[in-house]
Amino acid sequence: MLLSETPLPSNHLLLKGFLKRMAGWFFSRAVHRSKPLGASLKLLPESELPADLAWAKGSPNIAGGFARFAAAIDTAGKAAIPEDVRDCVVKHVQAWDGRDPGLGRQWVEEVIRGLGEKSKDIGRLVLLTALAPYQVDEGIVNAFTAHSIGNDRLLGALAWGSFTAARKIGTWLPAS
Repeated sequence: MLLSETPLPSNHLLLKGFLKRMAGWFFSRAVHRSKPLGASLKLLPESELPADLAWAKGSPNIAGGFARFAAAIDTAGKAAIPEDVRDCVVKHVQAWDGRDPGLGRQWVEEVIRGLGEKSKDIGRLVLLTALAPYQVDEGIVNAFTAHSIGNDRLLGALAWGSFTAARKIGTWLPAS
């Protein structure tokens, strides 16, 4: 649902060929351009590194990047996902042991059982994104967008859900 055959904005063959050449030229230049260590840190405001990302402390640039990214994702999550859903997802992900929940969605329904209908639709998308992204389909996205209008909210919910799971996985890494 979220992926198309091409990231290019047109399926017209001549335009697609031109766009591919332009993208190749742009990315080729970007790859060969000098990138000073830590230069991208100024793109987001300085933030404190959350405790669950302590594994990144060994490198100030990595830690700074993750601290800033975590703050940006938390802000996006707060804008896109009601607090009851965030609390429900965090509680479930913190108890997660890394196992694939399987193909069924009964586990999702059990986790969101105590939420209201709107929160359930939002919670399904966020939980599936976090722990079973292969199950996110058009129906799940449509149910979410019935309550949250705008691509910024959809992307915020997807980013928050996936990063919540990634942060849990990060706690399994040894801190350096």
